[in-house]
Amino acid sequence: MSLLSDNLRALYGRHPGLRGLGLESAGEGPLAVESSACGLPTAKFQDAYLHSRYDPREEARRSSWASAWDTCRRSSWSCTPGAPWR
Repeated sequence: MSLLSDNLRALYGRHPGLRGLGLESAGEGPLAVESSACGLPTAKFQDAYLHSRYDPREEARRSSWASAWDTCRRSSWSCTPGAPWR
């Protein structure tokens, strides 16, 4: 598997409506890669950014923290900082 195919599989998992738009052809089709304000690459589909156009790394960090927090909240684990894990 390539990085592109891994990313497309994740993208289609979250946005099944994008399947069949020809995104598999890197550099062709409606998906564009641009530089974000901080200089990192970010993806744009037509006029909508798929990731932050300012700082995609910070968006990923916040997203992963939010996901971990949500998982913790839904479990029987203690989510209070400093509390022992159950």
